[in-house]
This record gives sequence, structure tokens and C-alpha cells, in this order.
Amino acid sequence: MFRLLENTLHPIFSSEIPQGTKVAYYNQQVKEKEVIVDGISYVDARVRGTIGGDKLNFEGATSANTADYVIFKNLISATLHDVKYVDPNTRFINTDMVDFYLASPMEESAYMMVPLKDIPMSIFNDYDLTKRAKHGKVYFKVLLTMYGHPASGRLSNKLFFKTIESAGYYEDPIVPAIIRHLSLPTIGGLVVDDCGLKVRCKEDALYFINAVEKVWKVKVNWNGDKFLGLNIKWNYDPNNPTAKISNDTAIPDSQKRFYPDQKLKGCETPAIYTHYNYKGHIDEAKAPEPTYVPDKREFVQQFTGTYSHVARTVRYDLVTAVNNIAESQSAPTTQTLKDIDKLANYTARYLNAYLLFKATDMILKIHYDSSLKPHARHKAGVVFYLSDKNAAPEDIGNITEVVSKKPVNEVASIAEGEYCTQFIAGQIAIHHKNILEAIGYPQPPTVFYGDNTTAIGIANDSVKPKKSKAFDKSYHWFRGQVRQKLFVSKHISSDLNIADYFTKALQKAEHKRKVIKLITYPPSTSLTPKEHKKVTFSERVY
Repeated sequence: MFRLLENTLHPIFSSEIPQGTKVAYYNQQVKEKEVIVDGISYVDARVRGTIGGDKLNFEGATSANTADYVIFKNLISATLHDVKYVDPNTRFINTDMVDFYLASPMEESAYMMVPLKDIPMSIFNDYDLTKRAKHGKVYFKVLLTMYGHPASGRLSNKLFFKTIESAGYYEDPIVPAIIRHLSLPTIGGLVVDDCGLKVRCKEDALYFINAVEKVWKVKVNWNGDKFLGLNIKWNYDPNNPTAKISNDTAIPDSQKRFYPDQKLKGCETPAIYTHYNYKGHIDEAKAPEPTYVPDKREFVQQFTGTYSHVARTVRYDLVTAVNNIAESQSAPTTQTLKDIDKLANYTARYLNAYLLFKATDMILKIHYDSSLKPHARHKAGVVFYLSDKNAAPEDIGNITEVVSKKPVNEVASIAEGEYCTQFIAGQIAIHHKNILEAIGYPQPPTVFYGDNTTAIGIANDSVKPKKSKAFDKSYHWFRGQVRQKLFVSKHISSDLNIADYFTKALQKAEHKRKVIKLITYPPSTSLTPKEHKKVTFSERVY
């Protein structure tokens, strides 16, 4: 609380609070962080004072722009490009602003009450709070932003860009949270109090840091090897620069959390393959009617939340399986638990897969696909990646985002599903193109690779509309982009279409053939001894 009283809080008499104003409470939050010193692990526990924002009658704007993972994956790829083709001294660094939420002036006054028991005696005496205490409480006026206030994020973000503006930095007008400079080649992104930056030299980095330090103390990671929960292992060899992107703790920690007393043998695929007979129906002998298990809802939701983040950021091989589980998390069944155990066993077998980025021409390319199973809505799969200009369509690398979703609209045919997926991919592609242009890599017409000739023909105006007259009119937006030569729709064989991975569960052979295009496995994988049998949902200890 001492830091808050330095600048943020000003003690007042209760009579100074305007009549009708809601007074927030003081909330102490304990934050624990593992710290390793001289090879010995310690738990550093700190108490953070926050304001009870739920009791404030604040009605102003609260949203703040932050960069997403797509931006930073593009920045990582851009760093490798520049090392090889522009300046071998280019580096990626990241910074952390200390007490980011404790520096911005409030636009609207806020008031807070603190019980005497929560105020250390030394502070009580130093600030002479005795005369202001009333009924065992002390009241404060909040002068600067603090943790818990709804507007803290927006006001801190606003002050950040105002602070660095005098040094020539500004926020990109098209893609918020991207940091640019009027003349320097520095490009970065802001996520709350963390900045990831591509810089050409240490002097450029220091120029940015000095601008920020007018308000905040800045911690700098010159290696740029840990950012937003990701581990990045850089190889700055000018001839073949690479970046290994991984999350080394999420899956091991989740296994300890969800399978604390059990051994996972492992399996070869993350999702259960559903067999359809020759009539297009599920074989009932292989898929008995699942039973609803409402008492497992919280477990399923916690599992889904943990795995969906790591799947979205690094482990693209898990996306389809996680989405299948998420679809039933509000009403889980025994089949949901089977799906969870299948995924957990797969991650035990392939524990440490990672993304390997290389230097490319920074050209955005896209694979898309759609599946339409009997008695089910169609599923769209899209892969966005950065490639060389003349690379073959099957040369996948530097994947910046994948999509696996069931669109809201119903479709009546495979062609309509593929055309719908083109539309979905195109909408997201605009964001990717804007990012690439904002960080200095203007794009030629973006190529979309699909395996359905009818959908491609409709997009290219080479197929005469017949049954497609019933297609949702919004899908034709994609054809409009093709006509304007912003998009190019091309055919790729189904065997080479990597987006197929995100539309359905695959059999073992097909999974292994396609997954190596998405992620990289270490030379040796984690597999427990063979005497441990595979854990099934009926044997799980919940």
C-alpha cells in the first residue's frame, strides 16, 4: 500500500466525498511468482492493492487496444526476413513497464474505503491517518489509475502513446496497438504493459526505452526469448535464421492438474476418428449412445480453457480435438470424457512439439477446406501462413493462424460449404493483410488454395450459377474481392490441402502425413514405459 500512497491515493475526510457517490472497497490480492536464484527455486509472494471496481458507478469508456498473437507471429517472421535480406543486426526484444496501471491521471474522480486493519501501523503513523479515521475506516480519493478500476487499461494505454509521441512514435491508424516511428525502422506491438519490438540496432531500442522511461520504469529482455507465455529460441545466422516458438509448461502443468495420480501411455492421434458406414451413418456398434454427465461440467470447461489457449498459440495439432470437446462443454457426456482422455494421451506422447519459423518473402497465402458430414453442420478449416513468392502451394511454413469452426449458416452442399469457407477465410485475411502492410510488407493479391472446383469457379466467374443461386448473398463478397484482383482463388489437390486437418478427425496415417506440416516434433518424444496401460474415461479419477 506504500506505493499507492506515494502518488495514487490521497487520504480525505468522509465529508469530502460528494453526496450520492459510490465508494469502492480496498481489495488485497496475493500474487505468487516462481523465481530462480543460483539454481534454487523460490516463490516470490507480493500483495497488490486493488480497488473494488464492481462497486463503482463508472459509466465511461473502458476498452483498450492490445496486439494479438497474429501480430507477434508476423513480427517474429519479419525479424527473420530482415536478418536474412535487409540487415543481419536486426533483433527482436521485449520490454515490461513496471506499475503500468499506477501512473495515469483519472478523468473522473473515484473514492475508496480502507479498513484500518488493512493499513500497516508504519503507514498509519507516517501519513497521520488518525484524524481521518472514522468507524474503523479511512477514506481516500483516487488520483491516478490503479488495478481494479474499469478505466485503468484505457487510460494507461492512452498515456503510453502520448508519452512516446514526443519521440516520434505513434499507433498505427489501421491496426491498433502496433507501434511505428516516423523515421526509424522500429516496429512493435503493445499488450497491456508488454511491448515486443523489431529493432535494427541497440541504439534504436534504447531510444524507445528512454522515451517510455519518462513515466515508467522499464524491464528489458534483450534476448527476446520469453514473451506472452511463449518461449522463443532465436538463431540469428544471416544465412538461415530461425525461431523456435514453444510453450514448455502449459501441457506438463495441465497433466499434473488433470491427471495427478495417473500415468498416460500416449496415443498417435489427438481426436477420435468417427467411422461412417457405406450409407453415410455412424456405425452404432462403434458409437453407443453417450450418457449425460452434468457433474463433470466444471472439469470439462477447465480442461477446454487450458488446452484451447495452447492450441491457438502453438500446438495447432490440437485445435480440432479441442474444438470438438468445447462443443459439448456446457452439457458434457461420456463421449466428451473419452475425447478428453484421447487428447491427454496424445499430448503425453507428443509433449514438446513447437513451431519453427524461417526467413521468407513475407507473402501471405491461405489454404481452406470444408467438410459436410451426414446429419451435421459443415465445418470450416483455414490455415494462414507466410511463404516465398514462388513457393509451391504445398510448402507450408510460418503459420500465423489457423481456424477450425462450425459457421452459423447451414449449407446444402459441399460446394456451398467450400464457398462459405472462402468467405470466412477472406474476412480474416483482411486483418492479416492490414498487419503485414502496417509492419512494412505490402501484399500482392492474396492466393487462396482450395480443392473444390465449383467454389473456385464461382469465385472466378468461370462457373455459370445454377444451384448456387440459393447461396447466401454475403458469400459473394469473396467473388467481389477476386474481381478487384485483391484475392486469387486457385485449386489444390485434396492430398496437399493442409486445411483439411482442421475440418475433421483423421485416421492415424493421414494425421501423421499432415501434422508434420503444422508443427515440428523434437527428435525424441516423451513416452512413458509400456507397462502403463492407456487411461480411459471409465478409469479416470475426477
